[in-house]
Amino acid sequence: MNSTPNTPAEESAFNQGVSLLRQGDSEQAIRVFNEILREVPDNVEAHLALYQIFQSANQWPVALEHLICAARTRPSILTSADYLSVSDAVSQFNWHATALEFASKAYELEPTSSDALKKVIDYSIKLGRWDLAQAALQTLKDRQPQLWESTNKVFYRQGYPYKDWQLHSVLGDLADGLVRSSTNSELSRTSNIALLGDLCGAITGFEGIAKSDNGSAEAHFNLGLVTMSLASVSGRWELNESAMAAFIEATQKQPEWADAQMNLGICAFRLPDDQRRGIEPIDCLRLAVQLDPTSPRFHHALGMHLCWKGQVGESFKSFTTYYRQLEERSEQHPLGKLGIRFVSEDMVTAIGHMGQTPDLLIKSQLLGLRPNHKFVLAVDRCIVANPALLKEWERYITVVTDPEQVRRLRTLKKDLEVPAWLGPMPDGTYATSNLALSYIQREWDRQGREPLLKLSDEQKKRGWDTLAKLGVPKGSWFVALHARDTGYKGEAKGQIIDRLRNADIHNYIAAAQMLTDSDGWVIRLGEPQSSPTPDLPRVIDYAHSEFKSDWMDVFLASQCRFFLGGSGGIVGVPQAYHVPLIATDFPPICPNLMNACDIFTPKLLYSKKYERLLTFKELMQPPFIFTEWHEIFDREQVVIVNNTAEEILEVTKEMLDRVEGRLTYRSDDDALQERFRALIPPEYGVMLCRVGRSFLARYATLL
Repeated sequence: MNSTPNTPAEESAFNQGVSLLRQGDSEQAIRVFNEILREVPDNVEAHLALYQIFQSANQWPVALEHLICAARTRPSILTSADYLSVSDAVSQFNWHATALEFASKAYELEPTSSDALKKVIDYSIKLGRWDLAQAALQTLKDRQPQLWESTNKVFYRQGYPYKDWQLHSVLGDLADGLVRSSTNSELSRTSNIALLGDLCGAITGFEGIAKSDNGSAEAHFNLGLVTMSLASVSGRWELNESAMAAFIEATQKQPEWADAQMNLGICAFRLPDDQRRGIEPIDCLRLAVQLDPTSPRFHHALGMHLCWKGQVGESFKSFTTYYRQLEERSEQHPLGKLGIRFVSEDMVTAIGHMGQTPDLLIKSQLLGLRPNHKFVLAVDRCIVANPALLKEWERYITVVTDPEQVRRLRTLKKDLEVPAWLGPMPDGTYATSNLALSYIQREWDRQGREPLLKLSDEQKKRGWDTLAKLGVPKGSWFVALHARDTGYKGEAKGQIIDRLRNADIHNYIAAAQMLTDSDGWVIRLGEPQSSPTPDLPRVIDYAHSEFKSDWMDVFLASQCRFFLGGSGGIVGVPQAYHVPLIATDFPPICPNLMNACDIFTPKLLYSKKYERLLTFKELMQPPFIFTEWHEIFDREQVVIVNNTAEEILEVTKEMLDRVEGRLTYRSDDDALQERFRALIPPEYGVMLCRVGRSFLARYATLL
């Protein structure tokens, strides 16, 4: 571009514009500066003047356009920090290419800047240039290897090691799914571009092939697959609509293509009802199974969506077929015949899964309800929610965490996979772990068996030494407190799932004070991003302390007198150690997740349509059963009602009285409990715990 000094005529016009600005006539000044740009489009001073004018008027898109033009013409006007600021600003308007361009310029000016390198990674992922992201991730790994050590002090899915794993994982899935063609060299060439990590280029290529000569079904399919993958990893969920359009074209051209039907169903499910173009996800998945009943993948996808839609009993058929087909395939493998099985990675990607899924897996095997396999978990440590808890499970499961070994084992894992998230039901079918767990635990309790996990004396001493540093004297008793909030996953930013599980820590303060008045201590767990706890005597805000660690999380959750917590996944840890739990602020259909020593107080739903609270029976039916999708709540015009401070105080008193041996339940209490239990269909599991006595009495009309 031309960057020569301004001519006298340009300088005169520029001065005229400045004079008009000083007189307060910004409208006329804008005309003057635009006239300069009509004559000389790369006049830096005019662009900068317009940037200042529109910035002052808070018209940021126009302002940034002028700043971008000025910087491209004369790069020296911005520093490395300025380029980073601009990249952040333009990203707010989804100008991903420009955001990557300016972040890259910042890194070019300051190659030692890890902040600039991280921005290059983030915007490369957003844009679909995963090849650039992976190169930058490797540089970051070499420069800051400590980033690859998971300490769980920050939610791990926000970390760069997780992003690195995610890119490799999705590219591996694309390698399995993309169609190569022996007759269409352009299709194969573009598929290779995608597998090299240039999704942006691959999407452009597939779009071109799809448009030429009315396109092939394979081109539309590949376009949909790559676009859906980009949407998933980048968080650009709006791309799913384009992906669905591509899958629609593929299925219209080749209606009997089971893979295309399955992906169409999955993609449609990720979109709101009004964007699905009349596509019913379940119908697509049923058709995929009908077209190819021998593929485990199709039964898995259908089972998951049936479960999410509330058709729980129906999902058992799909899950059972899926499980048995995987087992038949494993038995054909030489290692499979030796009883070796690889458990799926989802067992460790959230701390709730880590507490409950291995517990279900090992207990069901020890009870003789599933084959006596030797379990192997091959998983990149960066996606493990709590490495210390994984270490505890290594006494039952062989764990491989080296990233290179994990990638080498990818094919073997596929051939010998056992879905740990499925468990046996009493009738021999298989269901998701949250449904099967209660039946397994009931039998475990009937036989009087001890918990699988126990801390050693050395571990207990280590934990109490840390508590002493926090001010808790040895010999004291404490209650672990956790209230999940938007600091964990950022659900306040508009996500349509998971917000149901959040709670307000301030509603727990009265209960905490009652416990400290009873000579106990309260240790608040959580992530550093969570809302702070008020400064109260004998209440320790461990979540924001220097002692926060993955190991200490396990110690506190397993050694507390009892655990008081909203529906965050960490409640799975006290359950695995058979520590009593007060399950407050839980979705109303989760009593099947609680142990016999637990007490449960669910959230309620208020219907604006009916102007009343929904009954417990209504909550245990579609569309609310097992859903956390807020678009369903919005569509049904319901509002989530958290447990009140009074309700939490009452149930905490009940648990304290129980563990201290001074609680007696009356016959009318037991009658209400039985009425609640009777509402739970058998396919949802059995209820081993009790609902809070005062809570159930207060809402007896909802029975």
